[in-house]
Amino acid sequence: MKKIYYLIAMAFMAITFTSCENVPDPYGKPVSPIIPYEPAGTGVETDPFNVAGAIEKCKEIGGKASTEKYYIKGYAAENASADGGKIQFTMTDSKEGKGKKFTAYRVAGSDNKNLPSDFAVSIGEEIVLYGPIYYYNNKTPETATGAYIVTVNGEKTGEGGDTPSGEAKGTGTLEDPFNAVAANLEASKLASGTTSDKQYYIKGKVAKIPSNANYGEGKYPTTANYYISDDGEDANTFYIYASKYLGNKDYSEGAVLKVGDEVIVFGNITNYNGTYETAQNKNYLYSLNGENGSGGDTPSSDLGTKDNPLTVVKALDVINALSDGGETETEAYVKGKISKVQSYSDKYKSITYYISDDGTETKELQIYSGKNIGGAEFASQDDLSAGDEVVVKGKLKKFMKSGEVVPEMNQPNEIISITKAGGGTPSGNTGLEASFASDEAGFTIDNKEIGSLSFVWKYDSKGYMKASAFVKNANTAAESWLVSPVFSLKGVTAPVMTFNNAVNYVKEGNITDHIKVMVYDGSNWTEATIANMPDGKSWTFVDSTVDLKSVAGKEGVKIAFKYVSTTAVAPTWEIKTVSVK
Repeated sequence: MKKIYYLIAMAFMAITFTSCENVPDPYGKPVSPIIPYEPAGTGVETDPFNVAGAIEKCKEIGGKASTEKYYIKGYAAENASADGGKIQFTMTDSKEGKGKKFTAYRVAGSDNKNLPSDFAVSIGEEIVLYGPIYYYNNKTPETATGAYIVTVNGEKTGEGGDTPSGEAKGTGTLEDPFNAVAANLEASKLASGTTSDKQYYIKGKVAKIPSNANYGEGKYPTTANYYISDDGEDANTFYIYASKYLGNKDYSEGAVLKVGDEVIVFGNITNYNGTYETAQNKNYLYSLNGENGSGGDTPSSDLGTKDNPLTVVKALDVINALSDGGETETEAYVKGKISKVQSYSDKYKSITYYISDDGTETKELQIYSGKNIGGAEFASQDDLSAGDEVVVKGKLKKFMKSGEVVPEMNQPNEIISITKAGGGTPSGNTGLEASFASDEAGFTIDNKEIGSLSFVWKYDSKGYMKASAFVKNANTAAESWLVSPVFSLKGVTAPVMTFNNAVNYVKEGNITDHIKVMVYDGSNWTEATIANMPDGKSWTFVDSTVDLKSVAGKEGVKIAFKYVSTTAVAPTWEIKTVSVK
């Protein structure tokens, strides 16, 4: 009997050990491994990025917000509630909230509406986002300003009750100022990291004053930071950053704002890496609760444009509103006639001269150490004459000399255009030296045909002029010219133009079908031959040259960079410098 029990026990043990042979070792192997999700999707509505794909795209985009908007699909990786109509949370590709994370930073609700105050997301909910993205500080993949939730678990979010609808109003003029929504919309049109050339009026009520408001104290005591909206509520706000007080004066103790104050702010706006705001120290409080501190109908920082420059009298009004020794934060454009030419600097190749509205020596503006068109040097004092009509660009200054005010345009400044007294071509502007390191260098843009595009040629703050007709993942047929200021080649027998440029995305055909140089001899435009072309398929900059013997010795010369695209090929052309000598 014992033998039988022994055999049964042995058989049982054999079965037990056999069945345990495939049991995994509980040590050294994770029981619940994190799945390394592969990047997927193209970012369009029908094929959104997954979180891994959005992270990879952010790394490709870098630290400045994308101009394109993308769809992203994933799961909420944390619980979060709405605050001020927006919400912030992280997302992953795992419903459990595990894995690499993407930040939905201060996103709005569906259709870019404000979220209700009771809105929240929970771990595991499926979220679809839409908007610009970037790699914040080259560390964190996240959405940029303007992104919003499309759906949560396939459903749109509710609207935020009585919060503003988000309707853009105004054209940005004093008579019809932007509201906060329109200001945000205008800033969203700017490339990331750039500031508007134009200045705008923005009207609203103070909605929120952050802890770094300053107001006469703190790190930057002369400016103030605050948010405005249509109704003074903390929704659909626009950020007023580093703004001066009434009359473009400094803030001081006692000069403060409070929530609910009605303001009009005047100045430039910027897309600061995806954050839309007024440009630092380039804006000021034009009116506070109906009180205008500028001292007149003309705001003290309305500094004109190339196409609509200030008169000399208006420029003098701006200067009179400045503190003694102060100057404008941004450059002004002023048109006038030269009343007298004072002196020439052989060291700096510059001329100090005066302009007035009528060319007489009354109500004059001194142009101190001025340069020629595009910042070019003057050859002698004879390059300018009384009666010449000029448009000049530079900062206005209330210069004090022996206790007296000398209104001037400070250096550096340059002539934008010049009409010689009695006609003719400016004699001092021989040859051409232009750098696009900080602006358009006096060049103008002539859009022959750009279809639905807002622009083709555009100044890029990285230090070049850039042409492209590839927008929203589509090529657009276009023709646009980047045209130089007028210059003279008098006395030059063998002129050559050299320009530093790069061309990419010429995916088929010839680069010469899209990239051309045109030369104006004073009467007609002709196409020139470019030597040492870029390869058309990279961002490698080369020095290309053009023989300008056809216009040797002539005056009234211009050159133009002609960009041509098709629906098949829309390359990108970038130009850093231009030299003709």
